[in-house]
Amino acid sequence: MATHRVSEATGDNRRLHPRLQVLEYATLRSCADGHSEKCIIVDVSLGGMQARCSHGFPVGESFHVEVACSTSGSVVIQAEVKYSVPLEGTDLVATGLRVSSNDRHALRQWVNLVRTIFEAQSDSLDV
Repeated sequence: MATHRVSEATGDNRRLHPRLQVLEYATLRSCADGHSEKCIIVDVSLGGMQARCSHGFPVGESFHVEVACSTSGSVVIQAEVKYSVPLEGTDLVATGLRVSSNDRHALRQWVNLVRTIFEAQSDSLDV
């Protein structure tokens, strides 16, 4: 796990897809050992998501992420940890997850979830 702290207001954005802010409950279930951890998803994009959890995870670890979305029901997608860093001034860890699923059905559900969130926020986006 990375040991440096980050601030939400700083840092460069290297994402390939625009992110949409959300506040959804999720469960991360390790693909390696089945251990699960509750967290909150704070943003999503077609390529991934950011979770806030009570502790961090090793870069490269794979999870089945179940997002309990209030607008479109539950979605489960496989994702890989890209970073996991403590958030300055909090007891939380920000974990970036890249969607890594090869399951077409799961990918379709993920795209539909992101599209639903986009449609709900489209009036407030600066485009």
